[in-house]
Amino acid sequence: MRLLDTVLLSALQGLTEVLPVSRSGHGAVARLWLTSDEGALTLEGVLQLSTAAAAAIAASRMRPARIAAAVVPAPPMVACRRRVSPEGQAYMVRTAPDANYPEENPIDREMGYIVFEELGGKPLAVLFNFGCHNNMVGRVLSADMFGRAGEVLREKLGDVATVSLAAPCGDVSFMGLDGKKLVSDEHAAGRAIAGAILESFPKVERSEPRAVHVSSVVRRIPDRPYDPADFVYDQGRGSSPAALAFHKLRYEPEEAAVRVRGQTYCDVEIQAIAIGSVAIVTNPAELFSIFGLTIRRQSPFPVTIVSELTNGYCGYVPTRQSFKHGGYETYRTVYTSRLAKDAGDQIVDISLEVLRAVQTQQATGKPTRDDAR
Repeated sequence: MRLLDTVLLSALQGLTEVLPVSRSGHGAVARLWLTSDEGALTLEGVLQLSTAAAAAIAASRMRPARIAAAVVPAPPMVACRRRVSPEGQAYMVRTAPDANYPEENPIDREMGYIVFEELGGKPLAVLFNFGCHNNMVGRVLSADMFGRAGEVLREKLGDVATVSLAAPCGDVSFMGLDGKKLVSDEHAAGRAIAGAILESFPKVERSEPRAVHVSSVVRRIPDRPYDPADFVYDQGRGSSPAALAFHKLRYEPEEAAVRVRGQTYCDVEIQAIAIGSVAIVTNPAELFSIFGLTIRRQSPFPVTIVSELTNGYCGYVPTRQSFKHGGYETYRTVYTSRLAKDAGDQIVDISLEVLRAVQTQQATGKPTRDDAR
């Protein structure tokens, strides 16, 4: 028997005590996996079992809790990474001919968080929502600044679960006008994120929500049609021979693939989860920051956390004006920059729609079904 088989069988046997499935049910699952072809034990199957097990174990450990949630000023270590020349060309930071080119778009300079506590005040978990590309550490696998923030929170609050949800930051970087980091490294960034939460949450009023409400929609948004002009390099990531060579290598295959595919579409899921006066609304995009800021400002909830890159992936979603300025995030590809130019506005509208839906659920006590395409 393969080692992985042995591990799975052991897990199935142990989970009999916590999963709402009979021993015979576990046996059926095991036979389904272990008597198939050698390659049939898929990652999907392992993840399904692991997810079910984690949910069941967590449910068995549930206890009454209260929350402290707020939106606070974010540490001053982020900036819009797109700089626009007087001629209207967008450049990535560090590649702009003039470091004094202005930022293209306003960005969200606040961050949200939720602290879950036992009724006696002992922290159980912290969820935080910070808007910045989480990639200060290069060329190695790392949880980066968000992971460092979790480390600081656990150091100060004890063995709590820490969850980071990336706020819309498709055009946000930790680099300033001159291309230098606005904070020294991921450790300092993590301390700054955690510090903002640790300073705020002891002062925040607690609430004890009695229910969780959820609304989700899936909308099919068209991809941008093939246009040869989308693949003309505009020097948005530099004008060196190396930059030109990289663009050719990266985007010539993309152009060929987009051209032969014809009109394509992307199913975009937007989900809202309401916990008392706090809401989390998700999207699968690398959404430009101003869209998240708009959602938060127009949300019917006092505290709204906007989480990008959630429940799928649909690539960068710039503003309409950003498409006029060109630059890296607007370069058409099969997957990483694909949606129609008004997709950001659509995601804002759908996000507000599902937020209003969960607000209605709270008011009426009636669930809604919004799985519309």
